Formats: sequence, C-alpha cells, structure tokens
Amino acid sequence: MHTVAPSSLLKRALLLDAAGSGAIAVLQLMLPGPLHAALGLPPALLTGTGLFLLVYALALAVLARSGALWPALVRFVIAGNLGWVALSLLLPLTGAVTVTLPGALYIAAQAAAVLLFAGLEWRGLTRSLPDRVTRRGAMPAGRVL
Repeated sequence: MHTVAPSSLLKRALLLDAAGSGAIAVLQLMLPGPLHAALGLPPALLTGTGLFLLVYALALAVLARSGALWPALVRFVIAGNLGWVALSLLLPLTGAVTVTLPGALYIAAQAAAVLLFAGLEWRGLTRSLPDRVTRRGAMPAGRVL
C-alpha cells in the first residue's frame, strides 16, 4: 500500500480536528448533567460520544505527526467526519432525542465545524505528495488521492 507525505494543510487540518474533538470531549465528559439540562441531550449520549471523541482526538494527533500516511486512512477519517455530520443532523429529526433550542444550535455548530474539518482534510490530502521512496525504491509520480 502506498503512502503520501502529508501536506502542511493536511497536518494542520488533522490537528485542528483533534483540538476541536478533544475540547468537545472534555466538555461533555466533565459536564454531562449541566449539558443535559441546557441542551436536552441525554447524559449517556454526551458521555459516550465524549469518550469516543477523546480517543478520536488522540488518534488524529498521532496521524498529524506522522511523516507518511495512507491516503485510504485519511479518506476513512473524512468519511467518518461526514457520517458524524449526517448522524448529528438526523438524530433530532428521528425523534430519538428531543433537544432544546440551545441543543439544536450546539448540534448545528459542531456539525458545521466537522464539515469544515472534512473539507480541509480533503484539500490537504489532494495537496499531499506521494512518498519519495516506495518499498522498491521507485520514485512515484503525480499526486495521490
């Protein structure tokens, strides 16, 4: 499997995603009760997604510091972000949760941020160049998506 040398934009986008995800994780893990009261989101959902986001943020930080990345892994992160956006927006529409107005704004704001992260990560991936040396020592040409 080939790798790319991540562009500076990709590294910054992954770090920005990690920072945002980490901040939301800490907020949700430390304040599930008050957030439930303000947003209407169930404490179990806030805690569960907080734990997920904490692990996710750590994984993104590791990826951002890597000198070589598999494009498929970056595309997986981007697809996961798009899935997160879709599920976040659909959750209140399904009636699975009833949120307050601040809760709806919270969901919309984090969905918009995650969509921005996905766009930046995609653009950063398209700017990333193939690693200079493959296993066989050949010099790959062109950009890799």
